[in-house]
Amino acid sequence: MRREGRQEDSSGAEVLALRSAGGVVASGEGSRVRIAVMRSTYNTWVLPKGQIEQGETPEQAARREIGEEIGLGELESRGQLGWSEHRFEREGVRFCKRVEWFLFTAPEGATLHARLEENVLDSGWFTPEQALSLLSHPNQRRLLRRALARLQTSPGE
Repeated sequence: MRREGRQEDSSGAEVLALRSAGGVVASGEGSRVRIAVMRSTYNTWVLPKGQIEQGETPEQAARREIGEEIGLGELESRGQLGWSEHRFEREGVRFCKRVEWFLFTAPEGATLHARLEENVLDSGWFTPEQALSLLSHPNQRRLLRRALARLQTSPGE
């Protein structure tokens, strides 16, 4: 994991800062729009994302991670969607991860390939309503709603 620095939380414990990037990937238009969602080895449904590597911009990292995790390479950028931040602990170490998110479109009919070596168990194209109900994290559901508004699509709930 690429560490961006050290911080302290409110209790004074050390927290390692991480930077990642990811994307909402849409395909199709209007009522045919579909969203790429994947199931991780943590058994959560999420959007593709991962660590920013040395020398990469956040958008380049998002593109690379989408390719590595679900096999999509032909992507058109629709711009940055914002960022999210979450904290977690792994093996006694506390982390604060900031993820920069981008919106991409893929050609209609593009095939997804879940990559187990990238901790992806499954992936698929889902309607906006299905994607919103599948996503395991509220911050990613908010992000998807923002992306759908940008695509001028009504997610319907």
